[in-house]
Amino acid sequence: MAYIDNEKASNFYGKIDFYSMKGEVMETLYYKDKEEFDREIQESYEIGRPINPQILSEDKYLDNHYDEEMEME
Repeated sequence: MAYIDNEKASNFYGKIDFYSMKGEVMETLYYKDKEEFDREIQESYEIGRPINPQILSEDKYLDNHYDEEMEME
């Protein structure tokens, strides 16, 4: 997952984690608008794709994920 600074964070509506059949996150995508976000959720549910959608708010964002990534390197 790439680092996104706090100024750009408010530009995203939500994110979706896409899981493998083993339960591991394979990919995370960020969505700028609600319509696109909702469309992907609906499509994923229709075909049985395992996902974890999250609506992002301005006061809760990626700082924690970024810190965890940096510690793992």
